Amino acid sequence: MALVAVVLAALAGASVAAVSATGQSGHPATLVEVDSVHPARVSSDPARLPEPTRMQAAAEYLGISVDQLTTDLEQGESLGQIAAATPGRSESGLIAVLVANRRSHLAKEAETLPKRLKAAVAKPGGPGSSAGRDSGLLAVARSYLGISATEMTREMRSGKTLADIAESTPGRSREGLAKALFAAREHELETAAQTGRISESAHKVRLAHVERRVERILSRDHHKGSQNRHAR
Repeated sequence: MALVAVVLAALAGASVAAVSATGQSGHPATLVEVDSVHPARVSSDPARLPEPTRMQAAAEYLGISVDQLTTDLEQGESLGQIAAATPGRSESGLIAVLVANRRSHLAKEAETLPKRLKAAVAKPGGPGSSAGRDSGLLAVARSYLGISATEMTREMRSGKTLADIAESTPGRSREGLAKALFAAREHELETAAQTGRISESAHKVRLAHVERRVERILSRDHHKGSQNRHAR
């Protein structure tokens, strides 16, 4: 337990607490979904599993697939218990791998920190808003619809959704716009996976949510959202 405490202190609340062989968190293990290609956040809940990139690292150390590891965890085992039961592997070895993995990611994030903070300061709606995440897809929508940013903003401020705009644009349709947005997001994720910005497991998780995200963007009332922000 002293070893686990040292690791927790080093990671400042990262999800390695799930490695503890005691398995006494009292919460079911859940895989953290990451919905963007930006550096992953560290969960403040120590009962949560490592995010996809670290889950992949744990699976590789244990010599099993991410799917098999997830299945074992869902049956109530902890990462530490799985490691202890795996020939040639141990809880301390797994912790060392996860610490090294996290340090590597932190080093990469530190290199890009000034650039990311600059982007956050300039982000419409402020850090954490959906505006920045959707801006790339909105550019795709403008290209498909053949309208300018000013025209799109005017239409959305009048209360129209992107689906409404597509249906009222000659030669364009809601279905066509949905396909264009889906293809763009799919390509973005594929590029991120190929360049190592996200792991293959993270790529699969995010790809599974593309259709839902596109539907949300098509149906969002941007004018209502703007009114709510100004009302606060």
